[in-house]
Amino acid sequence: MHTSHTFLEEVVQELYSKHEADIANSTIILPNKKGVEIFQQIVRKRSRKTNSLPQVLTLESWILDLSKMKLASTLDLLILLYETFQKHHFNKESFERFYGWGAMLLQDFDIIDKCLVDPKKLFANLYEQKVLTLPDEYLTEAQQEAIKSFWKTFETRLSSQQQDFLQLWKVLPQVYDDFTTQLLKDNIGYLGLCYRKIYDNLEVALLANYERLFIVGFNALHPAEEKLFAWFHRHIPTEFYWDVDAYYMNDENQEAGYYLREHQEKSYFQASFKHPFPARIQTEPKKIIFFESNTLIGQAQIIGTRLQQLVEEQGNNFKPNQVVIVLADEALLLPMLHALPSRLQSVSTTLGYPITHTASYRIIEQLLALQVAIRQPTCPAGYFPSQSIIGLLQQTPIKYYNQELATQTIQSLIENYSRYIPQKVLTSLSELYQLLFKCLLPGANITQYFIDIISLLTAELGTKEDLLLPLEKQALTQLQEEFSQLQQSVGLLLEVDLDSFTKLFRQLIQPIRLPLNQKSSLDGIQLMRIWETANLDFEHVFILGMNEGNLPANRSQGSFIPYNLRKGYGLPTLDTFQASLDAYYFYRLLQRAKQVYITYGAPSGANNQKEMSRYLWQLLYESHLPIEKHHIPASVYTPTIHPIVIQKDKAILEKLEEFVVRQGEITRTLTPAALNTYMDCSLKFYFCYILELKIPSKPVVEDTGTIRFGSLFHEVMEKLYASLQLPNQPAVIQIQDMIALKKQVRFVIAQTLAKNLYHDHDLQWKGEHLIEQEVLQKVINRVLVVDEKYAPFILVGLELGKQERLIAYFKLKGGRIIALRGIIDRVDLKEDTIRVIDYKTGSDEKYVDTIKDLFDRDQSKRKKAIFQTLLYAWILKKDVKYAAYKIMPGIMNTRSIFEPNFDPRVMVKQETDKEGGYIADITDYQDEFEAELAILLEEILDPHTPFIQTNNLLYCTTCPYNRICQRY
Repeated sequence: MHTSHTFLEEVVQELYSKHEADIANSTIILPNKKGVEIFQQIVRKRSRKTNSLPQVLTLESWILDLSKMKLASTLDLLILLYETFQKHHFNKESFERFYGWGAMLLQDFDIIDKCLVDPKKLFANLYEQKVLTLPDEYLTEAQQEAIKSFWKTFETRLSSQQQDFLQLWKVLPQVYDDFTTQLLKDNIGYLGLCYRKIYDNLEVALLANYERLFIVGFNALHPAEEKLFAWFHRHIPTEFYWDVDAYYMNDENQEAGYYLREHQEKSYFQASFKHPFPARIQTEPKKIIFFESNTLIGQAQIIGTRLQQLVEEQGNNFKPNQVVIVLADEALLLPMLHALPSRLQSVSTTLGYPITHTASYRIIEQLLALQVAIRQPTCPAGYFPSQSIIGLLQQTPIKYYNQELATQTIQSLIENYSRYIPQKVLTSLSELYQLLFKCLLPGANITQYFIDIISLLTAELGTKEDLLLPLEKQALTQLQEEFSQLQQSVGLLLEVDLDSFTKLFRQLIQPIRLPLNQKSSLDGIQLMRIWETANLDFEHVFILGMNEGNLPANRSQGSFIPYNLRKGYGLPTLDTFQASLDAYYFYRLLQRAKQVYITYGAPSGANNQKEMSRYLWQLLYESHLPIEKHHIPASVYTPTIHPIVIQKDKAILEKLEEFVVRQGEITRTLTPAALNTYMDCSLKFYFCYILELKIPSKPVVEDTGTIRFGSLFHEVMEKLYASLQLPNQPAVIQIQDMIALKKQVRFVIAQTLAKNLYHDHDLQWKGEHLIEQEVLQKVINRVLVVDEKYAPFILVGLELGKQERLIAYFKLKGGRIIALRGIIDRVDLKEDTIRVIDYKTGSDEKYVDTIKDLFDRDQSKRKKAIFQTLLYAWILKKDVKYAAYKIMPGIMNTRSIFEPNFDPRVMVKQETDKEGGYIADITDYQDEFEAELAILLEEILDPHTPFIQTNNLLYCTTCPYNRICQRY
């Protein structure tokens, strides 16, 4: 693509100088489509007469034209191959299981035909033929030895894998014959079969449309290609043009020239090699720089920076079509696109975006997961799991269909805390929900289910404009095509089974890439794979990801034909055929380049990154070219995080004044939770209670941890004891009441779980919830045992302060009054003592060294549960109804309730002069507690005390505001 002497320009110049008179009657064959486009562009510039242009074809299109066949889709080929195997009663397995190894076998058939190998010899039956008859005229001595070494592995006792292998090989010759016979009859096939058909029918009629052939820019050839070229060379004027360099042609150790050196020894090719070979790699000046980077993004940024420098240096003289970016590692596609200079207007690439990375594809996966979920034993019939619904509705195309409805549905599921939602509730909300939330019963048309959904989404998204939508629209269109093909092609082959459907669908979709630009531009920067650069020349070459395993490629060669047999029968192997091509593509890019920038990843065991490509080592130590080599360290961005200090301005002070009681009117109250928040982190208190920042709701329907367990435990305990309460009077709880309650535990747990997780549907005691229910039953029964020992007692209240607010007033210096409020899990009375019981499902301790420690923010494990329970006791003590009683704080923490001598009482360890240190009455500690509480409340209201971040970073790990502070 250089303006004076690219390889294709040299070819065009020679063609016109030697054959201009009959150029219009000529046919030019090139390896790939991009080369054809460039060649046609050069020819059009050379010749202004459109009627005198030659025919320019890719090799593939030429082969299809000669064979008069059409290429069948991979799916159609595999269906026919599967049917053929079934006729031979081989391994009766489902189509989706066959798909994977069938595709591999199809590749083997393709290469066998391209190499003109006799399948009957290759798939010779070992049961009948222990020693192969190898025709000397067909195989070299080395090939014969390779084949014999393979069969020797079968002379000992056969493993089960070898037996399966031989059974397959036994039937393969007949399968191949029947399969290819049917394809030829239908005049369709794969490319290799087209080669085979042409070679088996070489006749003068093939020459009818061709007067002169020019075959340009090839390297390694399959036997069928070589024999076809040779045959045309014998029958019509045929010339060959090779793009070579002395660097690898004159050095037998250079793998780039391996096949080219062989070609020049053959009679039909010999005259087309011009001696001496041009020596552009070592004689033409070029700047070559290697960059080692620790990250993929780092590599892309290096190239982006160099490209930006090039654009700035050349200014208006910059020509994008003289630049190529080659991705040795396709994982660098998106990082490279993001790293391109912003002023570049045109970038052309044939690489695509994986469809499996789109939101449209994720919808399909979410729907498949939804159908699997409703088949689980724990899911009630006619219900859908909330978590699966949320995951589905969060996908982009569905949100764009009706964002308001999707958001409302998600919010409702989160707030209602229901694990399963009735189908009829969902389907009543919209037409889309009617399609999404279907229960696919056995025998249902699965593909039609997805086609209907995609059709509705596509129709709606077609009316909307957004930067994110074009790719999703493209993905939806592609998915609809795949489902339609599945429905039309597979038919009855695929049993109507969700698991089978899922496996086949994923295999079909996995390779699909969505084009990133619709039109191929010849004037823009080219972003390409290495093999797409064949015949193309660029002044500025950028290659990314050039590590061993990327270039040369180390792609696993899935095949039923073992390496030795491939070698023996002359089939392509990774270590020779592919490696030689990769080397050639790399070195020929250097031939006419002026600047070459190459990046590779630093070797690392952490990411399994191999060392730099051996081609780079060869350049460093064999080429004697001046090469720069740089290591670019990973630039770790460490933002400067400034401490957050919020001074109390007028607006904040006005907000704080809302906690002060004015003329007996309460505007806001402070709770134990709010005070604990302040002592944990005053800045968090500011966010939560002053700014009142809404904490993002998190789906809890799948949470089986302490949050949900604690909530369920509290509700079950309330329901159990509520059955003992009497209207408008305290209830005396006797031992026999505890015994009766134990009989109700199982039912109340099931009822509570059904309400919270199953929308009041009957609960089935099996599956994943059985453990949770059993744990709840065990813990609650233990609580009843503890209470049975304490009985008789009077039940004063449950969730006291919930229905009628429980408030106590605290008077500060200066006369200001603060209202403190609490909701107490349980209050009971025995003799002259009222117990304030707080249920805890964590590992909260029930002892503290001193009252002062409850307010000490420097303690890493401040006893927040004790502070909360003591504050409840203090609030209750301030109520005139309970002032005459002793108020005893207690904590029922379920993690220690199974201890033999469990005691819910709270202990102040240093107060040994009081009955073992237990707090028998909050009055004994009231003065000290109030003194510390006063200091805390004064500080909260103090205009000179700012809100600051906590010093205990452990609190930050679970703080909902930690992103504001940038601590986690």
